[in-house]
Amino acid sequence: MFNVIQEINWLAVVLGTLALSLVGGLWFTVVWGNAYAYALGKENAPSENGVAVLKEDGIVSAGNGRNVNHTKQHTKQHTNPSPSKEKPALRFILGPLVCGLVTTVAMAVLFYAFDIETLADALLFGGIVGAGLLAATTVNTGINPNIPRPLVYGLVSGSYFFLSGLIVSIILVAMR
Repeated sequence: MFNVIQEINWLAVVLGTLALSLVGGLWFTVVWGNAYAYALGKENAPSENGVAVLKEDGIVSAGNGRNVNHTKQHTKQHTNPSPSKEKPALRFILGPLVCGLVTTVAMAVLFYAFDIETLADALLFGGIVGAGLLAATTVNTGINPNIPRPLVYGLVSGSYFFLSGLIVSIILVAMR
């Protein structure tokens, strides 16, 4: 049943992976950057033109443009006059890309093993994988003490992963 590796359209896998990377980049910065930053408790971090910015230490929000520095001796708040032009750390680009590839390959194996050939079946499969595996795992990941607003995190991230399941399935069936 799972001896389908030779049947997989690897161009579809590459396109699915790239689509997830592009959609994810936009989803967590432009589309839901404010909500994502809020979920992570970084809503007051400096931003660049109202768009979330990734830096070496993690996501920086699309907040109010103010920079808050906390030290042991004093708390100081000042306006950030020039947004950072710092490029995102490589791990914030490659990490999601590799994870998207693993997800897309796993979905392709199941897709071909289940012999999915119609758009309706592809959407059903993508919805089941997106909601039942990807989104559910993301929501569960958000329920921990390090994420101050787990339900918002689950909604923003979970909806992206639900959409991811649909996107990959559409690409796989279209290129089958």
